[in-house]
Amino acid sequence: MSKFVDLVSELVDGIEERSKLTGASTTLLERDIVQAFLWSTWTRCLQLFFWFILRHHLAFGADITWNRLIALRGMTALMNPSIRATLYGWANVRVPYMCSWAFQVLKSDRCSLALDFRHFHQRYAELHGAKRARCLWKSSDACDGGHPLGCGRFQDKRLVAEEQSVHECANKDCRRIRWSRENYVNVTGAVAVGLSTAGELVQYMEATEKTMAISHVWSHGHGGRPDTGMNACLHERFSGLARQHDCDSYWIDTLCIPNEHMLRKKAIGCINRIFAQSNVVLVLDRDLMEIDVCNPTTALLESILATFLVCDWNVRAWTMLEAMKGCHNLRILCRDNVTLSLRDTLTHVHQSGSIDLAILSLATQHLLPSSTDPFRRASSRKGLEFSGSLLSHRHATRKGDDIVIWSLISGINVFFDATSFWRGRIGRKIRTGFLMSSAPRLEHITGFSWAPETPYIRRIGDGSTADLLGPFLVYDAEESEEAEITSRGLDGPWLVYHLRSEDAPRYAQAASTMVSITQEGERVVQPLDGPGIRNRCWERAAKLLLDGSYVALLAPLQWGKQTAYRAKENRGEAHGPVFAMCTSREKTYWTWRGVSEWPVTISRPEMEVEDLILV
Repeated sequence: MSKFVDLVSELVDGIEERSKLTGASTTLLERDIVQAFLWSTWTRCLQLFFWFILRHHLAFGADITWNRLIALRGMTALMNPSIRATLYGWANVRVPYMCSWAFQVLKSDRCSLALDFRHFHQRYAELHGAKRARCLWKSSDACDGGHPLGCGRFQDKRLVAEEQSVHECANKDCRRIRWSRENYVNVTGAVAVGLSTAGELVQYMEATEKTMAISHVWSHGHGGRPDTGMNACLHERFSGLARQHDCDSYWIDTLCIPNEHMLRKKAIGCINRIFAQSNVVLVLDRDLMEIDVCNPTTALLESILATFLVCDWNVRAWTMLEAMKGCHNLRILCRDNVTLSLRDTLTHVHQSGSIDLAILSLATQHLLPSSTDPFRRASSRKGLEFSGSLLSHRHATRKGDDIVIWSLISGINVFFDATSFWRGRIGRKIRTGFLMSSAPRLEHITGFSWAPETPYIRRIGDGSTADLLGPFLVYDAEESEEAEITSRGLDGPWLVYHLRSEDAPRYAQAASTMVSITQEGERVVQPLDGPGIRNRCWERAAKLLLDGSYVALLAPLQWGKQTAYRAKENRGEAHGPVFAMCTSREKTYWTWRGVSEWPVTISRPEMEVEDLILV
C-alpha cells in the first residue's frame, strides 16, 4: 500500500515535470482533470493507510519498525503556497486560543502529510472558540508559530501562574506541606509521597507499582520545590485521585525532586523506573482539566483529542519523557476529578470518529505501549534517532535538560552534557539522515563536529537572513544508511560531490523565467532579463574554498541503495535537496560545516558514493 501511495504521488509529479520539459501535449483542462483525480486518489488512500497503521498500534502496541511505512514521499505540489495554506489551515478560521507553535509541531508530523485540518479546527473551536489568545502577554493574537521561543508561554514569566502551587480549597488559605530532608534521604530507592501525610511535613516512602505518577506543566500552577512545598488542599486532591486508582502513594516533581544537586541528580536517575512501574500516570493540563466529560460523546472525544494534540503538556520535553515511560496507563484529568484513559479515547475516535482527525493520533504513537514489551510497560528504551526527532520540537526550560531527557529516553546511563552523551555512544551506529537538520553542533570537540549539541531545533537567523521555510526539522531516518561512531569520528558512506570552482557557471545560479499558458492550453516558458536565481548553497560552500580547504557536499544514502535519502523534499519543508557541507585539508578527515538547501531550479550536482570520516 505504501508503494502504491508513493506511485500515485510520483505520477502527479511526473505530469507536472513532463509539461515543463515538453510543453503541454494535452489541453490544460485535460491535464487538470487527471491531476485532480490522482490527487484525490492519493489523499484518500494515504488517510486509509494511516488509519490502518493506527489500528495496528492500538490493537497490538506501538511498533517502531512501522515508522518506515509512514515515511511516504509526498509531492512537489505541497510547495504551492495556496495548497499549503488550505491544507495546514492558515487559510481557514483558526481560534486565537490555539498556540501557533503547537499547531506547527502537529502539522510537521508525518501523519499530517496532505491532510485537511478543517475538521480538527472545528472540533477545537467547539471547546475553546470563545477564549482569548494565550501566547503573548496582553495580546489578542497567537504567536507566529516560527519557533517556541517566539511564544511567551515558554519564557514570559508574566504568563506563569502566580501561585505555585494552586489551591483547591474554597478559602484558598490552607496550610502548606513541605519536605523533611531527613525523611527524604532515609528512603531507599525512588521516593514518593505517602498518602498518610497529615501534618506539615511530607511522609515519604519508596515508589512502587502502587504509585500514581503525576505529569504536569509547571506554568499551570503545580510547580515549586520540596522546600517551598505544596498547598495541603492540593495534596488532598492528589491523595484522593491516588486512592481512586488503587494507589498508596503518588510522585510529583514538586515534592520529589529537590534543588540540592546530588539529591536532584539521584532523583532524575529514578524517573524512568518511577513512571515505567507506576500503576497510573496522571496527565495535568489546564485546558484538559476544564473539560466536563460527564457525557463523553464521539464529538466531545474528538474535541478532547484535538485539545490534547496542541495543549501545553504535549509540547514540553519533560512531560514527553514521563508519558513515554508511563504510557501503559496514561489518564487525562478532567473537570470534577474525572479521568479518561488516553488509549481508550484514541481507540473510540479511531473506531467511531472522523478518519482525518483520528489519524492525527499517529503524532502521539510514542504515547502508546510498545508491542515489544510483554508487560505493556514502557521500560524498553527508544532509539536515539526516534527520541531525538521528537525532542527536536519540544522545549525544556532549564539549560542542558534536553540532553538529560534524550539520554533518559534512549539509553541506560544519564548524561548531563552533550560531549559525554556522544562519547558514551562510541562503538554504536547512527542513521546519517538524522543528521540533516539545523540542530547546532558540538564545537572544538575532536571527532564530533557532526554531533548535535542538542536535539532541539532553534531558529536560524532573522529577517532577510532567515531560511524562508524555517529551520530544517529532524526525522528518525529509519530508511537511511548508518555510520559508525568511532574514537576518530563518524565513519560511514555518503553521496558526495567535491566542490570545484570551475563548476560555478553550471551551479552558481539559474536564469529567471516566467511561465504562461496560452488559450489553447500550451505552456510557454520565457527567460527574464536581470539577475538569475542565486544558489545560496553554492555561495556558502564556495566561501569555504577561500581558505584553501577542500569542500564537499554530502547527502545521506537510502538504506540498501545507491540513491539519496530524501526526507525533506516533497513534504513542504524544502524546495530542493538538503546537503551537508564539509571541509578537509587533505581529503582524509572532514569537518561538518552545516546544512543548506540546493535550489530545485538548478540541476543537482553529480554525486558518487564514498566512505568518509567526519571529525
